[in-house]
Amino acid sequence: MRKIKIKGRLLALSYGPGYNLALVQEIRNDLNITALDFVDVFYDSACQNVKEPQKINWLGSDVWGGFGTSLPFERDIFDAVLFTCADPYIPIEIRQDVYADIYRILTKEGCLGILTRSYPDHERRYVREKWNRLEVLCHDFLESVCEGWVGFSRVNDSIK
Repeated sequence: MRKIKIKGRLLALSYGPGYNLALVQEIRNDLNITALDFVDVFYDSACQNVKEPQKINWLGSDVWGGFGTSLPFERDIFDAVLFTCADPYIPIEIRQDVYADIYRILTKEGCLGILTRSYPDHERRYVREKWNRLEVLCHDFLESVCEGWVGFSRVNDSIK
């Protein structure tokens, strides 16, 4: 497996409750992180879940309207984009445009990391609290049966 070297600037796209940001700070505390989400409901929990929230440039719904609107950044600005558990929210008809916009903001050598499905954290390394763990389980189940849900049900579709 090829090791990818990430330098400089990372965008956490759709950062949610911040578990991805906590892991990034644990592994690479030297990165300049921008966290962007189209809803603001997770901001407080994300700040609580990371060790150094003051080191993150937090952006929310006041600057980005979500999938289908352009990302609020110049071309070639990020060395990496971490896109965690939000891919299934992209309607199939705009998926190509959304990914084209993500690639627009990546540098030529930049990389895109995508996590579209997460498995239980049996060791409780990232989600330690019982009620948060139950909430994640309920959330994943409910989304798996929601009308219009476009991801997770068939692995090959999510990979595409």
